[in-house]
Amino acid sequence: MSLRQRKEIQEVLRDLTPRPREAAVCLAGGALFALCLPRPGFCLLAWLAPTALFRALGRARSSVEGAALGGIFGFAFCLVSLRWIYDTCRFAGVAVPIAALAVTALGAGLAVSWALFGAIARRAVVGLPAAARPWA
Repeated sequence: MSLRQRKEIQEVLRDLTPRPREAAVCLAGGALFALCLPRPGFCLLAWLAPTALFRALGRARSSVEGAALGGIFGFAFCLVSLRWIYDTCRFAGVAVPIAALAVTALGAGLAVSWALFGAIARRAVVGLPAAARPWA
């Protein structure tokens, strides 16, 4: 494989993976978005937390990166909001690793719809002028 081909592969992989800062912002935003549910009761976060996802999608370089950012946001949201499943499993006597695996697998499965939203939203805003997308 030539040096040129290696550089092209690295560029493609760089465009497909989200930047660490954007991924961390989506992770924190998803966790904050889960805190606006009735039990924690931080209702004001329902207006603020999704802006982390929208800003990250506005800065995404491709639809694949948008899908990754949406998936990270959704995974954090599901992991925090579905922690009661872990508590229920532990109450029923399920081992800690199995209970953690159950919550993680459910969160990953539910994050797929968030990833799909991220890809579609990223593709939808590509042609919009800057005034039509103030979050970018």
